Amino acid sequence: MILKEIGCATIKEYNRLIQTLPEVAGLSGDLKNFQRPWVADRIMHYTQPGSAILEIGADRCEVARFLQRKGYEVWVIDAYDSFGCGTGKFKIVRFKFPRLKIFKGFFHEDTKIPSDYFSSIYSCSVIEHIPQGKITLTNKRILECLKRGGFSIHAIDWTVEGSLLKNQPQIEEMLKYYRSEVDVSHLREQALNDIDTYLLSPQGHYNWRKYLQKSYDEYPFRKVTSLNLVAQKE
Repeated sequence: MILKEIGCATIKEYNRLIQTLPEVAGLSGDLKNFQRPWVADRIMHYTQPGSAILEIGADRCEVARFLQRKGYEVWVIDAYDSFGCGTGKFKIVRFKFPRLKIFKGFFHEDTKIPSDYFSSIYSCSVIEHIPQGKITLTNKRILECLKRGGFSIHAIDWTVEGSLLKNQPQIEEMLKYYRSEVDVSHLREQALNDIDTYLLSPQGHYNWRKYLQKSYDEYPFRKVTSLNLVAQKE
């Protein structure tokens, strides 16, 4: 795999995305307001309509539905068991989107998704929930299922500062697999020092804390951005 793009979410990019892709952007202060339009934007940049694409962990299929309307052949695989705080229900989602090819399960364990078939495989706020050690298995499965020249596109929640520093091992394992020479510590410092870095808002944090039913002391505010990457199968 060749790493084509890597970087953190920026407010400048968010301003562009919310104007060009308002159908999948939002104003609630959540990271997904950036991640969903960014993923859709990269899919449309690298992959032609009519191509087969696969979303890992689509939950309620906001991005999958949007891309299907743009003419893509969209497949979905999701555990649909609230893993990673997902709220989608398998029977409801499958009934709501009968034209989507939706599979229930974990991608790294799957044997039903065809190999050498997809032009792009993508995820939005999913990689950080995969247990350490399973990310490499997930990436190997991505490699198997992509066509030659296909793209692996991911927006990953990344805590860069705070008492609940999360996702560091997952980020490091992901970058190691893609043979990235980017220093994670340096990238983190860049994100913290750049006023243009898009961060989870206090409103977004409040909404997540209430959803998780935790007190503020149990779930204090932290600085979280999105690490975004695109890699291509050789």
